Amino acid sequence: MSVNDLRYATVADTKRDWNIMPFPCNCKEPVLPAQETTIRENKVDCQSHGVCKYLMDLEEEWENYDFKEILSLSVPVPFCDPISLRRSESVPYEDFMDQEADSQSGDMLMSEIRSRGAEQQKKGITMTSILFCKHGGFIYPRTSGQIMLLKGLSNFLSEYKLTGKQYMALYEIKDYMAKYPELRTGTAIFVFEGLATPIQMSGDEDESNWNGTNKYHPNGQFGAIVIVTKDGKPTYALMKASTLPDDMKSYATICEGIYEVKSGSHKGYAALWLNNNDDISAYNSIDHDDTADFIHFHMAGKLSKDEPGDNSFSQGCITIPLKDYLRFGVDVGFINGVKAKELCGIWDEYEAKDYRIAKEKLDYDTYKEEEFKGYMVIDRQYYDDEGKYLKFNAQRSEE
Repeated sequence: MSVNDLRYATVADTKRDWNIMPFPCNCKEPVLPAQETTIRENKVDCQSHGVCKYLMDLEEEWENYDFKEILSLSVPVPFCDPISLRRSESVPYEDFMDQEADSQSGDMLMSEIRSRGAEQQKKGITMTSILFCKHGGFIYPRTSGQIMLLKGLSNFLSEYKLTGKQYMALYEIKDYMAKYPELRTGTAIFVFEGLATPIQMSGDEDESNWNGTNKYHPNGQFGAIVIVTKDGKPTYALMKASTLPDDMKSYATICEGIYEVKSGSHKGYAALWLNNNDDISAYNSIDHDDTADFIHFHMAGKLSKDEPGDNSFSQGCITIPLKDYLRFGVDVGFINGVKAKELCGIWDEYEAKDYRIAKEKLDYDTYKEEEFKGYMVIDRQYYDDEGKYLKFNAQRSEE
């Protein structure tokens, strides 16, 4: 048996950042001195998402409540009527095969995770099971999981092969839609930084496929994935995107959040504008005012390695590789699909170095869809800012 093609949860499902995600809140329990240092070092992240992820310390397994069942027994007695007795016995929890999560599990395809030979059996959990946190408090299920995650999910998953970590984005999308009803209608573009599958780069790597690494992005510039929904139904995914500037020291990075998007021109070609080019809250802002403006969604240009300079992909905009751009724009709806058919034959031939030619071919006045409007969600809870680049210029509270 299975539910929505998902595995059963067992008492062993206690791996932080894998099947137990830190809660976006502040813990009520006081912190230890060593933890204070960690929180101070990650102040910006804590201001956005709370301190739970830096304090969470989970027990090895969930605790299952000991259910008792009252049994009526008839005990035969010689030369007499049977005597009726009542006694209680523990109700057993079902055993399920459990593949213990390891450091590589998050980057495996979900199909591979499900098909791997199971190494052990573990008790399943129920709505009454509890997982204790050693820092204080406990975790309990709020739903059984036996609900449809998103509309049309089966068809989407058959077309796009997600890793274990990338699968978590579907839960996040469901939560976003529950909290923000406006995302359930029309087009919503969800960009999750930190969920792209890391690729080991070589000197001969095709720049148009991944666009390489630089000193700010050791796992590749395109470390995000994009999932597009229309009327609450996932319709399209792209495994290479970026919400970060190529040079994270010199350019502003817009903060996580939900932004309105509409058709607009970027350097003369069809693109998307966030918040109609108005100010957006940003880290490391150029003017030291914690804002950025003229933030667009566009295709990436020429690769810049360790010295980004003038040829960087983006000075704060959201980008995807050049080769993916035309199909993405048509599928999402801000590029006119009928008119773009004439470009399909040549677009696949473009390399990252052909950015200038490509943008001139896709001129805004010809290929725009003026009526397109929707939302873009920027989420970086899976991104590890090891270089501490995401920081506000203005002085912020320690709280």
